[in-house]
Parts: sequence; C-alpha cells; structure tokens
Amino acid sequence: MRKASKKLFAILLAVLMIVSVASLSAFAYDRNGHQVKKLVMLGDSIAAGFSLPDYDRRGVYCLQNKRVKGSFGDLVATKFGITGKDYTPYVSPGFRTKEIRVFLENDYEGDFVTQNFIGELSGNIRNLSVKLSGWCNGGVKQQVMNDVDLISSLGKRSDLESLAKTSRDLGVDLYLNGITQYAINSNLLDGFFSYRDAAKNISKERVSLLEYSQVTYSERDDLDAYYLLHTDGAQKTTETLAEAAARYGTGISFEDTGKDLSSDFYKKKTFSRQSVLKLQEEKLKELSQNGTAVCVNMGNDYAVPYCRLVTNVDLRGSEYTILDECIPFFQLAVHGRVNYTGYPLNICGNTEDEILYSAEYGAGLSFTLMKESSFILQKTLYTEYYGSCYDDWKEEMLSIYERYEKELGHTFSQEMVGHRNLSPVLSC
Repeated sequence: MRKASKKLFAILLAVLMIVSVASLSAFAYDRNGHQVKKLVMLGDSIAAGFSLPDYDRRGVYCLQNKRVKGSFGDLVATKFGITGKDYTPYVSPGFRTKEIRVFLENDYEGDFVTQNFIGELSGNIRNLSVKLSGWCNGGVKQQVMNDVDLISSLGKRSDLESLAKTSRDLGVDLYLNGITQYAINSNLLDGFFSYRDAAKNISKERVSLLEYSQVTYSERDDLDAYYLLHTDGAQKTTETLAEAAARYGTGISFEDTGKDLSSDFYKKKTFSRQSVLKLQEEKLKELSQNGTAVCVNMGNDYAVPYCRLVTNVDLRGSEYTILDECIPFFQLAVHGRVNYTGYPLNICGNTEDEILYSAEYGAGLSFTLMKESSFILQKTLYTEYYGSCYDDWKEEMLSIYERYEKELGHTFSQEMVGHRNLSPVLSC
C-alpha cells in the first residue's frame, strides 16, 4: 500500500511539473503584470528562413525587417499573435555573434580592431602592403559609393582611424579598396536610379550586366544584374572614395578603375573609351601628385605610371590562348619601377604554379586573408574566399615568403633586362 501511494504521488508530481512547464510564457511582463508581446529575432540565414519560398537568395545582403513566412521567428510571432511593427526580424545571411554584439552593445569595438593583424605581419614581412576590401557600403559586393557608410560590425570611424594610424606607424601601406564604376545591389535608398544613373549602350538601353559562373563560365541569371555607372556618376564615386582615403590618411585602391574601360552612349553626354581613359588618367595623376598611394588591379598602361602597387596581374594569360611562348613584355617594362603581384596564392586555384610564375616574372606575393573561419562562408555567394582564413594560412604564408625573400628579395628593385624560355617548362 505504501509503495502504491509513493508511486501515485510520484505520478501526480510528474504531471504537475509537466503542466507547470507547459504553461510557462515565452514573453516577459511589464511592471503592471501585462504580457509584453514584442519579438526581436536575431540570427543568421537559418533564422531568416533559408530555403523557404519567401527567402531572397539573389544576393541581397540583409533581410532585416523582412518577415519570411514559415521561418522560426514567423512561427513564434504567429503563435502569440504578434503582427506589424511588434515583430522585428533583425537577421541576415552570414550574421555572426559579432554582428549581434554590435547590435546590442554600443561599446563593442568590432573587427577593425580584432582583425588588426598588420602589426603581427609587419615584423616578419618587408615592404608589406594591405588592401582593405569590404569595409563599407554593404561589404565586398559594394553598393554604389555616393557616400561612405562604414559597416557597423567592423567597428566605428575611430576604429578605422586607429587601424590607419597603426599602419602608418609601422610603415605599412594601407589601401581602402572601392568599386567606382559599377552599381551592385543598389537602389533608390542608396541614391541610385538605373534609368538616370546607368551608362547606356549604343541602342540607348541601360548597361545591365550579370556575373559569370566560375564553374560553367556562363552568365548567372539566378543572380540580380548590376549596372555600369554613367561616366559622370563614376567620377563622383571616385571622388567619394578619394575623400575617404584622405580623411583616414590611407592609400586608395580601385577595384575597377585602371582595369576596366567602357564607353557610354548616354543621350545628353556621350563618352568614348578614349575620353574615359583620359578622365581616369587625369584622376590617377592628380592623386599621385597629391601624395596619395594608388593601387589598381591588372594595370592598364595609362594607369601604371601613377601607381605604387598593381595587384592581380595576369602573369601568364589564359591556357586557351594560342601562343607559342609567353614573354613578360609588361614586366620587362615596369619591374623595379612599380611593385606588382599576381593572383592571391591561397585562392588562385594552384598555389605552386602561381609562385613559380611570380618568380619567373618578378612579381611580389599576394594573399587574400580574413580573420574568420572559412565556415562563415557556408550558404553564401562568397565561396571563392574559402581558402582565406588567416589562422589556417599564417604559418605556410610566412614560410613561402621567407624562402621567396631569401632567394629573390634582392632583385625586386632592379630592372629586368631579359627573359629566355629554355624549354616549355623552364625559363630564366
């Protein structure tokens, strides 16, 4: 009888606990005991509703204030009858704890400080230059630069000023990289109206472009198109980037100027490629004469004389090119006068070949690095940066640099006077 009573008591206690837990409310109460029915959803692409029909997977940077039907936040809000402005989905693909901390903590420093590994590298690498990409206006796929909006998760203006000062004190050239000829993921809220601000084809249609797949080499029509800016607009964005570089006391790096050259058949103001060339050359010359360190990609011949650094130089050309031999005409002309590098060794696809081509053509070494783990790039459109984790590459990078510097470092300031192909795989 006593055992049966204890068992019955235990069963009643368990039922009571289940009922108590089941009746708990997920929401707080105000001072008057009324339930507060407001919900702020924080999280990454999963919380945003990744793969659901309403989830925008076409390259939009942030899904803030977008309620995706069927997402976790939507289910909770529906359960408790929360509608309208009482539900705030502050979520975004790729959001990390750091982004959420910036949202919640006013004094959190962000990545401009935590990513400052310049001091660590400058003690080991001679003639170090750093190009900072994705620092403003939405990130690496930067929105039109009518003005400069720092990314809050990277830090405040004072943090970027501190980074710039640290670089100057260490003798490191820091370049702020920007896109000045294109409007990516941009709309009226960014000051971009495609019918007014996009360049025009000879047919007077807007110059609308699509990204190409690195796998199929075909246009990716599953992503939103971006636009070539009207030449006057490109001049304005160039000025905006130049003003930002001057404000922070850094060099200026162009993602496209000095590499891409396009005509513009805008009805009221037409520009030929030659006239655009002259405009780019004049601006680069002005920046150089004002003492601003200039960096461009690839390096068209009109741009190189005004640059301190040229990155992403195509050292060898495409394997589809029908040529008997590759000769470094460009490198013979500029070696010892301008610093230049090939593609980043850690994400170029073939590190060993790129090192050998760099040695053959007298190029410096380049790496693309980020402080975060590569796992942060899962379910994003930035898979080309999978090999960019600084912690994963640090030791190997320094090892490659030390050997390269030991064997070839003394030649970088010298003029290249010749090149011979001794065999299909050996040159001197």
